[in-house]
Amino acid sequence: PKPMRLRSLALLTFYAAGDPRAARTRLERAASLYPRSWRARRYLAMAELALPRTEARSVLALVHAELGGMYPVPVADPFVRLLVAECMAAVGDQTGDAAWYRDAEREALSCLEIAQPKGLVYVTAARMRAKASSTISSVSGRGISTAGVTPKRRP
Repeated sequence: PKPMRLRSLALLTFYAAGDPRAARTRLERAASLYPRSWRARRYLAMAELALPRTEARSVLALVHAELGGMYPVPVADPFVRLLVAECMAAVGDQTGDAAWYRDAEREALSCLEIAQPKGLVYVTAARMRAKASSTISSVSGRGISTAGVTPKRRP
């Protein structure tokens, strides 16, 4: 385990240096060598989110983020839930489906069940709701059917 921690720190350094492509390559290798490494999977999801939209594989980032919360045992970690919410929003960005944003908002707000209320949770949830409503507005503005989709309005 000790060499893996050192590798994770080195990979995080690559990620922090602003080169998510290099980080993604190395983290994919680390995740394939150590499939139970939650650090490699979480950082891989973060690297995917840092890539330009045309290069990012957001569904794969979502898978890695969810698996990053499963090992060594499922944990109630608000960071993982917020990362999963960000990945869901990235999938929504790529597909244009507002349902991903609603799920992302729900995932972000689920942090309140396991941790003390923090501003980041509310900010993330509000951002997801705003993305969902802008997606619904753009779809209805283009004349595409939105049957079954109703935006919620607060009084």
